Amino acid sequence: MITSKNNAQIKNLRKLTESAKARREQDAFIIEGTRLVSEAPADMIRKIYVSAGEAQRLSRDESLSEDIRRKLGANHGTAAGIASGASEKKTGRADIGTDTVTEEVKLAIEGDRLGSGSDLVPEDETIEYVSDDVFRSISGTVNPQGILAIVRQPHHDMDELLGNKHSLYVMLDDVRDPGNLGTIIRTAEAAGANVIISRGSADIFNPKVVRSTMGSIFRVGFVICDLTEAAGRLRAKGINIFAAALDGTDCREVFAERARAALAKQAGTEFTGRAGAVLAEQSGEASAEQSGAACAGRAGAVLSEQSGEASAERFGAAFSEEPAAAAIIIGNEANGISPEVMACADNHIKIPMQGQVESLNAAVSAAILMYALSLIQF
Repeated sequence: MITSKNNAQIKNLRKLTESAKARREQDAFIIEGTRLVSEAPADMIRKIYVSAGEAQRLSRDESLSEDIRRKLGANHGTAAGIASGASEKKTGRADIGTDTVTEEVKLAIEGDRLGSGSDLVPEDETIEYVSDDVFRSISGTVNPQGILAIVRQPHHDMDELLGNKHSLYVMLDDVRDPGNLGTIIRTAEAAGANVIISRGSADIFNPKVVRSTMGSIFRVGFVICDLTEAAGRLRAKGINIFAAALDGTDCREVFAERARAALAKQAGTEFTGRAGAVLAEQSGEASAEQSGAACAGRAGAVLSEQSGEASAERFGAAFSEEPAAAAIIIGNEANGISPEVMACADNHIKIPMQGQVESLNAAVSAAILMYALSLIQF
């Protein structure tokens, strides 16, 4: 068990917590808490650290998830081995026995996946027990849960993002608040979006960002790159790019017009009258009030029950279950989107707001627009 705050591994944990440079050099980052450790893919985990108090609690917790049991390699999946490992007071480590470590975890700490920090993570160790006092000194939370891990960084590229099942993208132009970045990544998973992050944004592997993702960091496709270059790749694939801007057009008007045009193209006719699709009031063809119905993309045809003109079945072929092939740019919290990135957008849009509110939080804006775009087929 580690009892000294000056231990080399403890010092390295602090570096990984505090320094983006150290995280880049070691191609690793820190995850903390039972949820994140349980959700991390086993082959990404390099080392797990457990506080003495948490080890005792885990040994008594019959509800301990099977995933955590496997990752701790505790007595072939039983909690009893955790406490016995923590009770070993050997200098520098607790001997849990290599025969109790799952093959998944063994593979995760072997070979070149250890990275440049391999001298700090011996190959025959997968778990380290730490005194409560020392653990508090390395924890990034006020109330530590007593478990953290070093994991390797996931890497993706634009080819992967352009080829995966998601056709929705959120582009972040210098979003520097860790909480915002993490929340956007989590929301992107929920909305079925990929994330493209500018190099001037917060470090995605910052512990605050990682906590805010609540595990989505392991499942969402993301790249860190020049946004103008990424925009070029998107436009080459025919993907619409929207920029969130205070001087933009009401997003409802833009999305309604796009949806109307797409539906008309798919069906080979213009839908009008009470059974019509969502029509932009500015189009001159009809207003939502006149049409008596609202139909948009994935939400399907919402037809007036009284119209008698058409049924959802009749027009079902015009509505796609696939989300839009589109991207939304979200700008810096204080300065918005930079001019060079703004120039990449096909449309400038804004979220309509009532009262005296002038703008919304970056994460809130991203969530609203991602979900709006996910319901429309362009």
